[in-house]
Amino acid sequence: MFEKIRRYILQLESLHVPDKWMGLILFGISMLLRYWWLDARDLCIDEPFSVYHAQKSPLEIIRLSVNTEPNPPLYMLLLHFVMQLFGDSVWSVRSLSVIFSSLTGILVYSLAKRFSNISGGLIAWVLFTFSTIHFLYGSEARAYPLFRFEFMLLLWSWVKLQREAHRRGLWLLHTGTALLLLYTHYLGAVILGVGGALSLLFGRDRAFRLTLIKSYALAGLLWLPLVIPAWDVIVHRGENSLHQLPEFMYFKHQLVSTWNDRVGYDRFMGLFLVGLFFLFFTDYKERKPLAFLALYGLVCYGLLFFGSKWVWFFSDNYLLFTTLPVMVVFGIMAGKGFRVFPVITTLLLAWVMVPVLSHFKPVPKNITYREVQQSVREVQKLRQAQEPVFLFPAWTELRYLYYANRRIFQMAYSDIERALVINEHYKIELSEEIVPRLKGKRSFILYLDEYTGTNPIGTLPAGFRVRDSVLIPEVYLILYCEADSNLFMASTEATILN
Repeated sequence: MFEKIRRYILQLESLHVPDKWMGLILFGISMLLRYWWLDARDLCIDEPFSVYHAQKSPLEIIRLSVNTEPNPPLYMLLLHFVMQLFGDSVWSVRSLSVIFSSLTGILVYSLAKRFSNISGGLIAWVLFTFSTIHFLYGSEARAYPLFRFEFMLLLWSWVKLQREAHRRGLWLLHTGTALLLLYTHYLGAVILGVGGALSLLFGRDRAFRLTLIKSYALAGLLWLPLVIPAWDVIVHRGENSLHQLPEFMYFKHQLVSTWNDRVGYDRFMGLFLVGLFFLFFTDYKERKPLAFLALYGLVCYGLLFFGSKWVWFFSDNYLLFTTLPVMVVFGIMAGKGFRVFPVITTLLLAWVMVPVLSHFKPVPKNITYREVQQSVREVQKLRQAQEPVFLFPAWTELRYLYYANRRIFQMAYSDIERALVINEHYKIELSEEIVPRLKGKRSFILYLDEYTGTNPIGTLPAGFRVRDSVLIPEVYLILYCEADSNLFMASTEATILN
């Protein structure tokens, strides 16, 4: 059996598939997988904010990115032009992310193959493509798929530039990618800072390091218009910073989700750390770029983890990009291992990959998610006539309106507020307005998003009781409250839950 395994590996190694064809094949598979489950999850969390802001004019998008939206404007501008061409359906607004995620997979494959072989490239690509959390967030209508693509392009161009520093086109590509990172997410500054520091340690020579300094200096100069908004976002988000360093498990949760399962994560990290010694000793000539790749994600992760003691902006929600170079280096280890110890490498990979792949969930329910369409349907089932729907908290309006009434969702925000009050066929009112608006006895729907067991209005107004309720697990509580003249104030002093 071991001899058959060895022969199969050698046959795979003997394949000479041109990179452009392999890239097209992997891109096609990635697109197909993501499109297959693209609309299996509702637009939720922050996605409706992306879609809503992206439908504004380009100038308004830039203004919002400075005053309201906590990300630079590049992704919103791209999404704006996509929506102009294809509309604001779930398929349309998520397609941009699907394309960038599929391109990221190609760069993961290409970089791992560059230092090993086709086997190593495929292992790295499989790890990225079948990572539940990368698969999930890689299809969301947010800036992060673009951010991760740019990060991988930065690594790819760094490696190419290391060997061909004289090529002006590569230098322009690297500089342009650095600039795009800065205009996609404010963590782009952290990435370039870490990359610059590591380049001073692992750059090929003095000329290469000077080339990198010029590249990042130019990108920084062109980023100056966003320096003040970037500082404002980080400082304001840092006002509510944690008073002590978060528990490691707080951050580890996302890392475990990256490898789909605790068993897969533990085995992967153990083999990865042991494999680093094998990697550096077997490829002495390439030790500097390999060390650069191996340390890049780990240093970024450490910086965000320890920095989160003072800056909430460095939270675990932004750590996903740090796992990409780790996957690449693991693929390189696997590819080199196949050459030296094909049977042992195969067995070790099976030991790691089986729990990872067996726990892949393209539509997970255990990762933050809101079943918005279901909640909209439940509200409509409960409504008897023209009862108002009270939303809590207030920022649930956009995601609710996207599925409940797209016409209102597409209005300017000032017009939305008026429409929610005066529209006689469809009414939504903010929870803090419940009591003053309830003049006389009438029914209403109370809709609690991210339900925490609390009643936003404290107690029900006198003369009301809960007739029906719908609980959508862990997320929503929907209550139908109607007038009851037999109830007195004393009987309504208990909370809704009682």
